[in-house]
Amino acid sequence: TAATTIDSLAISTYRSSRFQVQITQGSSYQSSDLMVIHDGTTASIIEYGSIATSDYLGSFTSTISGSNLLLQVTMGLSSSATVKVVRYAISI
Repeated sequence: TAATTIDSLAISTYRSSRFQVQITQGSSYQSSDLMVIHDGTTASIIEYGSIATSDYLGSFTSTISGSNLLLQVTMGLSSSATVKVVRYAISI
């Protein structure tokens, strides 16, 4: 239930990106659309679409660590889950 990195981008190469994330946990599912942008120091994230079969399984954050922008998920439950990510990134 701690923040776990599910994707990363080089901040010197990419300025913004859009992610589609699918989480599977047992027989529960969540799909979320996110946008992330950074200024080289601070990352900003917005979740503009999300749907789940029951309760939402995870929440998303973004941060910069070293030379990478990290997309992270914090799960609501500690049981095993599968997270799949599709990324569309725009270069600087």
